[in-house]
Amino acid sequence: MNNYFAGFQDAIYYDNQRNREVRAAIWYPTQESPEQSTYFNAYTGYVKHHAVIDKAQFPLILISHGSKGHRINQHYLAEYLAKQGFIVAAVEHPFDTSFDDSQSDKQTNLINRPLDVLLVIKRLMSDSFYKTSLDEKNIGMIGHSFGGFTALLMAGIFPDYLDCFNKNKVTAYLKNIKGITLLAPALSELFDTNCAKTNIPILFFKSEFDEALGSSDLNYLPLFTNKKLINLKNTGHYIYLMKCPDKLKDICPVICVDKGMQREEIHPILKKNIAEFFNNTLKMK
Repeated sequence: MNNYFAGFQDAIYYDNQRNREVRAAIWYPTQESPEQSTYFNAYTGYVKHHAVIDKAQFPLILISHGSKGHRINQHYLAEYLAKQGFIVAAVEHPFDTSFDDSQSDKQTNLINRPLDVLLVIKRLMSDSFYKTSLDEKNIGMIGHSFGGFTALLMAGIFPDYLDCFNKNKVTAYLKNIKGITLLAPALSELFDTNCAKTNIPILFFKSEFDEALGSSDLNYLPLFTNKKLINLKNTGHYIYLMKCPDKLKDICPVICVDKGMQREEIHPILKKNIAEFFNNTLKMK
């Protein structure tokens, strides 16, 4: 396996049709040595900003954050996957972020989220910086909480009430989505077992003591015909987020303070299993 470092760029893509500005954080394989970096002046990473992308071809992995999250929520995982030979784009869903949650509880948010992901896919495929290094036929998705719901829409699973959603826009890319990782996915109550099932490989992480979902996320399991379930003992819903700086722990203890296993203990398990999953689903020919 080739050894890479993680390059990084922040991008802004504008959707004229929806009058919507979508930000994406993008990590990618490079041969340039990383430097200690700070995201949002708060979260520490190790990347090379605006590095030259390696000339090989790499699968694409999209990350969709949870409600009221942001594009840096899983930066620890994105950096690791870039070093494993993936291009990783974390999509920030407008008006459902830590900075502006004015549409978090609106039905339009359910419809816009997958369209945000599609916008980023299309722009990356047409971007001269990425397109020659991007294996557009092998795409994966990672979704945490509400982002898990978004990932399932990308997999072609739709609740009945979303008939207003233009499914053709998503299903056009469905054949290229070869694997999905779900991190405590939310909104299972919107689905039932009569929904169309998917045989796309699913890696499903379940937190034992999920203070946000309880055990409701397990209701998704009958929708998947090809799945691997990993139960994370003594963990909560927010274990999948980045490590918080001390000052943020005081401001947002519910999200930042782990009552059981600490996220520093869980993140290596996530990185190992998720990298192995995508190596098998996106790189095996």
